[in-house]
Amino acid sequence: MEMVSDATQLQHTDSETDRDGKQSQNSDCVCVTVSVTPEPDTAHPDPALSKGQRQVTYRQSHKNLEASTKRFSIFPCVLGCKEIILGRYYFEVSVENATSWDVGICGEDVLKGFDMKKEPEFGFWTIRMCEEDGLAALTCTPTPLHLREKPQLLRVFLDYEAGAVSFYNVTSGSHVFIFPKASFWDTLKPFFQVYENTALFLLARINQGKR
Repeated sequence: MEMVSDATQLQHTDSETDRDGKQSQNSDCVCVTVSVTPEPDTAHPDPALSKGQRQVTYRQSHKNLEASTKRFSIFPCVLGCKEIILGRYYFEVSVENATSWDVGICGEDVLKGFDMKKEPEFGFWTIRMCEEDGLAALTCTPTPLHLREKPQLLRVFLDYEAGAVSFYNVTSGSHVFIFPKASFWDTLKPFFQVYENTALFLLARINQGKR
């Protein structure tokens, strides 16, 4: 299963929103850019994974997959293959051809059945696009996100030691949301949920130069 990572120097020339919602200038930081592919062993039967392992779509399936504690059994979800236990990472997802989706980060060992709750308290840091209700962060009580334009390319950033998960609209260069500081206790992985009329494309990162 493919996973490519580049140690990339990120130059923060624009101001970035901190956890208090204020604007502050960030110094240069080294971040590992990951090229994520879905992990089939975690996938519910309904997400269809392309041969190139870059696209996740919704396709109702009646196939019986081997039962496993790794696999989502009720909801059409799949984890990314990258295991994160420390450091700073980001990955990008094209949501241009998707009307409804959930994208973010979650613990590797979260509940994956009827009792799954997509909230930070239960190991999920995700945002959701819903065709009817728009964009929201899945906090304990969902937080509506009012953006000037719908995201086309989404960047998910994780700083494990700082307990930070944040989201950016790459197309507009704007900040979308940052979750309150967390204390991570688990191996973390990228998380994706698809719905009808959804096609998520996981971008392969181009080598931008290693330090």
